[in-house]
Amino acid sequence: MDRKPLAEDVNASEAGSYAFCAKAWHLEHISGALPSKIATELRACGTAAHIAQGTQTRRFHRITQLTSCGMIVLCAISVALLALRIFMALR
Repeated sequence: MDRKPLAEDVNASEAGSYAFCAKAWHLEHISGALPSKIATELRACGTAAHIAQGTQTRRFHRITQLTSCGMIVLCAISVALLALRIFMALR
């Protein structure tokens, strides 16, 4: 039987797999049993869904950052124009 060393790092996928079904995790990672075809397909679908969600999240974050930067620039221009108008009125 081929066992993993105890000191090996555990990644998020393994932790999620264990949390979802400890028995399945044990069979795959400790006993060396291969997951069924259906389990493999479901895992692939879940991975694809996570990738899609990550892409959407990154896109939303980028849009939010650009919008925030745009608002800051607009405020700075407004303040500069207001200061210029006050300066010109005092002359």
